[in-house]
Amino acid sequence: MSLKGLLNFLTEFSPIALRIKGEMKTSQGWYRIDCVGNQVNFERLNKASSNSCLVIISRREKSIIKELKSIWKRYNRQELSLV
Repeated sequence: MSLKGLLNFLTEFSPIALRIKGEMKTSQGWYRIDCVGNQVNFERLNKASSNSCLVIISRREKSIIKELKSIWKRYNRQELSLV
């Protein structure tokens, strides 16, 4: 995935989430992601993780999965897998 696609996703989705944190592989390398509210922070990593992974804590009680998938698909071609 592109770094721009990831940033666009996080920028649009972060107001729905209380917190987003993880490590993601992009076409520009590996990045540590840390989002709180509307603040999106990236840190380039020198070593690769075994898998890309984001942990999302929802801001609200109702399900956000439909919105998550819709926003992800808008900016990224890579399939989203939820665990």
